[in-house]
Amino acid sequence: MKSRHERILESVEKGRYRKAIAELQRALSSKSKPSCHYLCLLALCHANLGHKRRAEDFAWQAVAHAPYSVFAYLGLAQVYAWSGKLPLARLVIEVGLLLDPALSELHGVQAEVEFKSGDLLAAAGAAERGLALKPTERKCQQFLTLALTRLEHN
Repeated sequence: MKSRHERILESVEKGRYRKAIAELQRALSSKSKPSCHYLCLLALCHANLGHKRRAEDFAWQAVAHAPYSVFAYLGLAQVYAWSGKLPLARLVIEVGLLLDPALSELHGVQAEVEFKSGDLLAAAGAAERGLALKPTERKCQQFLTLALTRLEHN
């Protein structure tokens, strides 16, 4: 039998965000102390459903709960990037990189933000830094390919 955590991750991986949200809310209500990881997942699920305000609220709760967790800042940066709040995403990424400059996922979000803002060289640089840390980081691979393709065509 799968654990609650495994069921939640499976729902997220399969794009069943509403199911994951319900399970996450049950998990959070049964704990006396909220889990930063669950709050981040809740934020990302809401962001995937287009619930930008809820996503921001849960991401900020994760940061408030664990202000020294780079993963809380990663979640908040991703929510801001998806919401199009690129200046805020940049600030959050800077804080996250101060906490852990070796988190490849954060470099991937940075590449996404720079790509969306039109700075293709910065996007490629962030993606390359992330790939140097973890060569299999999908977001870095994706945005490096996109940035280099656009630079080639310009």
